[in-house]
Amino acid sequence: MAANVRLRRSLDLALCAAFVAGLLACWLDFALRPAGARSPAHELREPAEPPARIGGLATLLAFPASAERWWNDWFGLRDVLIGARNQLLWQVFELSPTDRMVRGRDGWLFYQGDDEVLQVDRGARPFSAEQLAAWTRVFEARRAWCDARGIQLVVAIVPSKACVYPERLPRGFERIGPSRAAEVRAALGPRWDGVWLDLEALTARERELDTPDDPSFAPFGTHWTDRTAFAAYRAIVEAVARQRTGGAPRSAADFERAPDPTGGDSWAARLYLDGVLEQRVQRWTPASPRAVASPPLERSVRDATFTCPDAPWERAYVLHDSFGPEVRAWLAEHFRETSTHWQYDFEGRTIAAFAPEVLVMLFSDRYFVLVEPALAAEPPARR
Repeated sequence: MAANVRLRRSLDLALCAAFVAGLLACWLDFALRPAGARSPAHELREPAEPPARIGGLATLLAFPASAERWWNDWFGLRDVLIGARNQLLWQVFELSPTDRMVRGRDGWLFYQGDDEVLQVDRGARPFSAEQLAAWTRVFEARRAWCDARGIQLVVAIVPSKACVYPERLPRGFERIGPSRAAEVRAALGPRWDGVWLDLEALTARERELDTPDDPSFAPFGTHWTDRTAFAAYRAIVEAVARQRTGGAPRSAADFERAPDPTGGDSWAARLYLDGVLEQRVQRWTPASPRAVASPPLERSVRDATFTCPDAPWERAYVLHDSFGPEVRAWLAEHFRETSTHWQYDFEGRTIAAFAPEVLVMLFSDRYFVLVEPALAAEPPARR
C-alpha cells in the first residue's frame, strides 16, 4: 500500500514537473527565438493584430477575444507543436491536418475549401437550370461584346485536379457527374468550338505522360505543373493562330527543364510538414525569354504589362487566376504588347481602351464556384 502511494506521488510530481517544463519552454522560446519562426505567414495568412489598448467599455469587452487570437498566433513553440500534431495526424492516422484539404488515395491532397469546392468538382452539386442559363447568357454576351469590337476571344477553363485524377479521390468522394465548366460548355453548343478550348482532353493527355518525377498536377498542391501549363499555352497560341498569320507556339526544345528545387506548388510548408510531404516536379524555363515585363515579374504580381517588339501580333489582354502567372509570360512573346490581370472582373471599358486584338480568359473551373453570374456580368456603367 505504501509503495503504491509513493508511486502515485512520484507520478504526480513527474506530471507537475513536465507541465512546468512545458510552460517554461514555451516562454523561453517566445522570449529568445525570432518571432518570424512562429509566424502564421507559413500558412499564407496575416497574423492577428495585438489587442487594442483598453480605453473604454467596448475595448475592455473585446480584449479577451482579441488577446486570445493574438496569443494563438505567437505563443512559444507554436510551429513545433503544430508540426508535431500534423505529423501525428498524417503519419499515424493517415488524415489531412486541415479541413481545407482532404487526403486522397496514394497520399494525394485535394482542395476542399468549405466543402463546396470538392463537391462541385466531383459533380455532386451541378448548376440549376436557372444558373446554367445565366452563365450561358454571360458568355454569349462577352462573345458578342468582343465580336462587335473585332476582338478574338479565347476561353481556357482549367479542370480541377479532382477532375483529372478522379481515381485518387478518397473513398466517399468518387466523381458522379460532369463539372460545372463542362455543363456551361455543353450548353453553349458547337458554335463555341475553337473559342472555348477543351482543356479537359488536354489535361487527360498530359496525365498519360506522368512519371514519379514529372506529374501533370502537384500531388500535394492544387495547381498544374509547368509541363501541363506549357501544353495549355500551346493550345491558346494555336487557337489565336487559326485566325491570324505569322505566329506559332514555342516547342518544348525551347525550354530548359530541370527538377524544381522548391518542390513546386505544395501545401507542405503551410501544414508544417516540410520533409514529410516531398514531391518532385519539373520547372520549365524559356532558354531565351523574349518578352520584357513591367513591373519585374514575380509570381505574386497581379497586374503586369509585357512588351516584345519583334512579336508577330499586336496586342493581347489576358484575364487569369492563379493558373496564369507562368502562362502569361509565355503568351506575351507572341504580342508586341500584352496586358495581364489576375482578376475575374470583366472590365469592358478598360479592355476597350487597351484595344487588344485578342482577349484570353484563363481560369480554373473554381471560377464557377467563387463567382456568381450576376457578378460576372459587367455593370452597364462600366462598359
